[in-house]
Amino acid sequence: MAMPLIGAGLLHFLSDFSFEDRLISDVVWWKQVLIGIPLGLSCAWGAKWMIDLPSMRHTKIEANTMIASLRLSKTQMVLLSFCAGIGEELLFRGAIQALLLPFNFALAILVTSIFFVAIHGYLNPKAGKMVWYGTYLVGVVSVWGVLTEEIGIIVAIVAHTIVDIYLFFSVANEAQKSELPLFHEQKAE
Repeated sequence: MAMPLIGAGLLHFLSDFSFEDRLISDVVWWKQVLIGIPLGLSCAWGAKWMIDLPSMRHTKIEANTMIASLRLSKTQMVLLSFCAGIGEELLFRGAIQALLLPFNFALAILVTSIFFVAIHGYLNPKAGKMVWYGTYLVGVVSVWGVLTEEIGIIVAIVAHTIVDIYLFFSVANEAQKSELPLFHEQKAE
């Protein structure tokens, strides 16, 4: 909830257009959803392919162990994915990118994408081969940034949410095979 509020505040105090302006598009919401679904799936498959490379084995184990330590239920994984998809896209593509657009379109997309991936820790030079994954993500998120401007922000929100859900469940599936305590099953009452 904080990220969209921060984005709205940034736009209110630092720009001539409103947060609502960033949510409105000439492309209807359901068409944006229909574009966001295959985009999210293709981005998720690319991320999973990259993570599964033999050279990323050590990095993958570290990431899986870190996610396992969260001990999330499947429902929590989905809710967290929705919250991240909505909140992060409204802040980064909705506000930060919008504030940079008047300077230069390509630069706004690239700077916002690099900043987004960097705060997630994927561009840390000390993270070893994870930087390659981060570089892939900069490209993915840049596409989301362009599509936000050309089609609408719902495309990015849907794609982001799908990537997160797909990767969470991929890690959960692998964790079950390796007996990592990734998530706990909710007991029916």
